[in-house]
Amino acid sequence: MAKEGVCIALKESFSQNHASDLHVFIQQVLIEAGVEMKDIHAVAISSGPGSYTGLRIGWASAKGLCYAIGVPLISVSTLEALVRDMQTKSPGVPYYMPMLDARRMEVYTALYDTAMHCVVHPQAYILTDASIVPVDGMVAYGGSGAAKAQDLLTAPVYTYVPDIYCSAAHMAPVSAEMYNRKDFADVAYSEPFYLKEAKITASKKA
Repeated sequence: MAKEGVCIALKESFSQNHASDLHVFIQQVLIEAGVEMKDIHAVAISSGPGSYTGLRIGWASAKGLCYAIGVPLISVSTLEALVRDMQTKSPGVPYYMPMLDARRMEVYTALYDTAMHCVVHPQAYILTDASIVPVDGMVAYGGSGAAKAQDLLTAPVYTYVPDIYCSAAHMAPVSAEMYNRKDFADVAYSEPFYLKEAKITASKKA
């Protein structure tokens, strides 16, 4: 729960029980913040990239809330939210490279400058020496996929920022900015930013 870009109540878990936990957490946060559903002005959702299942559950819940109480939907880039956390923990760096773990040596990443302009747009990277983007200044990198990049990003230009993770708290300032400029997503037709197609296989139990 956020007010004017500041997180005033937070409940989160790093388990995989998205479907069972989410609505319980929403109720707990409302109680903690002393806010009723009718007082909500907008619902912000992490747009992705990220876990396919987590994104689907989050988006379905966010859209349901928007329909029920008649408020706009705000779609916040997961990578941009990570950068906001990185800027707090490593301020003043010319470039920020958030990394979300995908699989094996793959990460979802992008490159932002200190003014939050997207220099390299979000994409799925296979981490090799050849895949590292050349830059003209210091680069801070962090996130769930950053640890496996440390053996490649050994040049002094790169600095690793630990403990960077996805949190609703990091979305608060971004969503406030988007709300003020009325940058809303279409509740009916918008969808998560998966970045690449999901690989769906038949259950081995079937």
